[in-house]
Amino acid sequence: MLALSSTKDLTKTYWELRYPLVGKSLPADHGHRLYGAMSRIRPAIHESNSWRMATISGVLNGKGEIILTEYSRLRIRTEWEQIPLFLRLVQKLLKVGKHSLVLEPPEIHPIRPSKILKARLVVIKGFKEPEPFIGAVKYHLQKLGIENYETYVPTNASDEPDRKIIKVHQHKVVGFGVLVTGLNALDSITLQINGCGGKAKMGCGFFSPVSSLDLQENEGDKEQESSNA
Repeated sequence: MLALSSTKDLTKTYWELRYPLVGKSLPADHGHRLYGAMSRIRPAIHESNSWRMATISGVLNGKGEIILTEYSRLRIRTEWEQIPLFLRLVQKLLKVGKHSLVLEPPEIHPIRPSKILKARLVVIKGFKEPEPFIGAVKYHLQKLGIENYETYVPTNASDEPDRKIIKVHQHKVVGFGVLVTGLNALDSITLQINGCGGKAKMGCGFFSPVSSLDLQENEGDKEQESSNA
């Protein structure tokens, strides 16, 4: 856990790498296998605990896969000193199950604060139901020194908690999407760097900025999906 005294300190310490991709598709649940592919190329990635990644976005094809688009990126957050390690992945062939992926040179971005952050998936061992799960999230945020915020599990188009399942080896791991609002700048960057919960190297607990307009559009999309159901 990193806990520095100012937003300026944090933004100098951690950065986000965004790799363009060469490839056609990936398993929809690819976090564990992608982490394994990266570690086989550079074993030091497996040994380091000062990084986290987001799973790659794409278009679901109905076959348990995503089709990569021109906007698909692999996003990794790490310490400045660790960046050379991750640059060694550039132009290497990553085998992710039956799929192949090559990482192009990344753009390197500072981490910017946002009042609203969203994680696609957070997993906390032992918490498989929404209410006790969100209590565990609050406990993790308290340990990071984060206060004065609201957090909840968003709902899907069926107005049910946004529950997701990933596989690690042959084990199913249950988690939920998480939205955190009302953050100040320091707390926002602290959460983006430290994340929440486990499986950080497999794409879990990765919080990204969300605008209030994005939230409104998402609610509108759900209402439209419900009316078309």
